[in-house]
Amino acid sequence: MKLREAGVKESMGAAKDAVEKGENDAAITLYKAVLDQQCLFPKYARDAAKEPKKLGVASLAVVADAPNYHNKALALLKRHFCEYERSDAVRSKEMMEARVDAVFASIVADFVCPLLSNELSQLRPEPR
Repeated sequence: MKLREAGVKESMGAAKDAVEKGENDAAITLYKAVLDQQCLFPKYARDAAKEPKKLGVASLAVVADAPNYHNKALALLKRHFCEYERSDAVRSKEMMEARVDAVFASIVADFVCPLLSNELSQLRPEPR
């Protein structure tokens, strides 16, 4: 990790030297390399994002904007809740699950269940 940080520091220094020499394209390439390490070194990435603006470059955005799937997601949710959930087959399955959940909850709440689990845990051999 220290080697990576040293490499990022070196890239920042080399980019500043390139700017002083007038090699803006090389400096921008080095700043992009630093910006690629933003997850590990956010401070250096912030500095690397600011410097190209001084050179007249608007942004070094590496990640393109994500597509907007808002309308498609809403359509899928509408289909699921307004069509799929209203079918008789799904409703009967949901009712069966509700009955099973109720039975299971009554068993767990019963005083015998904790006693059985305690006895079974005592029978289990200890890991080596």
